[in-house]
Amino acid sequence: MKECIFCGKNPESTKTKEHVFPQWLIEHTNNADKFGTFGFNLKIEPPVPREIPFKSFVFPACHDCNQKFKTLENDASIVIKKMSNIQGLSEIEINTLLDWLDKIRIGLLLGFNMLDRNELEVIPSFYINKGIGLFDRMVIINRVEDNKYYLSARGCDTLLFRIFPNCFLLIINNLYLLNISTNELISRRLGFPYYSQKFYENDINKVTIVMKGGSERIMFPLIRKPLLIKGVELYQPMFPQRAFGKYVKYYDSDYVRGKSLDW
Repeated sequence: MKECIFCGKNPESTKTKEHVFPQWLIEHTNNADKFGTFGFNLKIEPPVPREIPFKSFVFPACHDCNQKFKTLENDASIVIKKMSNIQGLSEIEINTLLDWLDKIRIGLLLGFNMLDRNELEVIPSFYINKGIGLFDRMVIINRVEDNKYYLSARGCDTLLFRIFPNCFLLIINNLYLLNISTNELISRRLGFPYYSQKFYENDINKVTIVMKGGSERIMFPLIRKPLLIKGVELYQPMFPQRAFGKYVKYYDSDYVRGKSLDW
């Protein structure tokens, strides 16, 4: 069965395809007629790099799902072009950038999974629809002086990425964007609520967490283990899904509300 890369359901039509690297990005990097390397062809022994035209790196999508993300792509194209021209970004535009990086990172994960499904038997736990803004996230931005046209994603063709798709590097011409997203990445050190314990209950097949209120103060550095890559660092804690259930009381505070774009 074909799976929509956005929702995981069987698309009504096989004609709608989603470009993991959107067409505007392919054109922006002058890669319309070029090939990219996307993991390895595991059907050949030994495996060899899998080369696919950028414009052909597409996967099934529901028509409605595909249309739903047009606004994000339009907004992201403006943000990337502003960054390329060394223009500043607003808070909303930074949020758009992090949403878009979530979309690309998850799209790469699902794309590789679909290409290798028979070999690795990886079953995704979420699709793009449910994966954007799911966890705390950050990006480190670097700019080099070389203005050559270039498009590449690094760190997403490993087996580790299939299990923990938490980090990848996106290169767009002379911009280097290192994106990291994972549960509880920075919430605690930003003074936000966090879970103090997490344990798996085998008898009911559930993960149980113990929440704790935040300190309501920022502790530096936000990432305790020093990062070797330097650049402009942007951080954003995210409300986990549990925040809108029985744990909402931990997030309903002046501190959290005052630091939220949209509480």
